[in-house]
Parts: sequence; structure tokens; C-alpha cells
Amino acid sequence: MPVAQFDIGSLWVNTLLVQPLEDHAQHSARLGALVDAGKAETLFEADDPAVNWLKANVIHGISALLGNAGFTSAPQVAVTARVEAQTLGAFAPMRNQPGAYLTGVYVVRAPAGQPVLGARDDGCPGSISFYDPRVGMNMNAIRKDPYVLYHHTIKFEPGLLIIWPGYVPYFVHPHLSDEPAVRIWMDARVVAG
Repeated sequence: MPVAQFDIGSLWVNTLLVQPLEDHAQHSARLGALVDAGKAETLFEADDPAVNWLKANVIHGISALLGNAGFTSAPQVAVTARVEAQTLGAFAPMRNQPGAYLTGVYVVRAPAGQPVLGARDDGCPGSISFYDPRVGMNMNAIRKDPYVLYHHTIKFEPGLLIIWPGYVPYFVHPHLSDEPAVRIWMDARVVAG
């Protein structure tokens, strides 16, 4: 089962993995069908080629981030997952993931937003924003300083895998489509390593 080659980026002083997975269309369609069939509660427990493909890519991405953090051998991680079907107007308030060493999301479906009468045009529908966890660090930033921006926004696209440290605050912007957006959220704890 092929897994992606990951590029690790930086988000302030943190590492961040933002990777569109190749050949995701068939797997995402199957994952969406499993969610539509009511298998969301036990999705990561299913013995299905699409679920196994996603798990392999998630574990590979986690290993890449942990290797970047200095782990010299592949640590044992426990990954839990939950499925979210975001409906029209739904959003997730700013939060982080206490207890998770790393957290992430895989985008199964990301329908295009539609204009909403009276809505602002700067709302970034169908996106996730990350906020600098170092309170006040950008207060002294000057132009061209890499820390001048206190947030970073990424638009959700089908097949996109994002993994970041669990302590980094994030906000999921309101969903502005009649068709639900489907995402699989994951938390990883290092068990041994």
C-alpha cells in the first residue's frame, strides 16, 4: 500500500504537516460512503482498504513529524479518530487537543461554499486557522519578521492531511454549503519510544 512522501513545514516554532495525499479520490469516496452508511462511530476499526490506506498515511505522517522532532526510532503511538460531518452554518470554536501529542484532520469532502445573503466576505468558509500558542510573542514583531502574523489559515480540500502539535490552538470556520463537509479528526498519543 503506497504512502505519501511528506514535507514537514514550520508554523512559528512548531512543526506542521500539510499534505495533499495522492490517489485520494477513490479512497475518499469509499470513506464518504462508509460515513453515509452510518459507520462513523467505528470507522477506524473497520477492516476496509480505504480505512487501511488512511491509517497507513496517518502513521507515516506522525512518524515523519516525530522524526523531525528528534525521535531516533519509530515510537509507538495510539491514534484515536472521530468523524465530523459539518452542516450549513456549523463551526468549531477555538480549541486545542489536551492529552494529544499530535492532532490532525483528513478531509474526505469539502464542498464549495455558497454566498450567504448578508454574510461577510472575509470569513474563510471551509478553512481551518491556527493561532500562535506563545501568547504575546508577535507583539514586538516588525515588518518581514516571520512571527508578525499570529494566525495561519489553510483551506480544506478533499484528500488533504494536516497534522500538528496538540497544544496549538485552532478554529474551524463556519461551513457555508448545503452539502455536508466530512472530515476525520485524529489524536495521537506517544505510548512508548
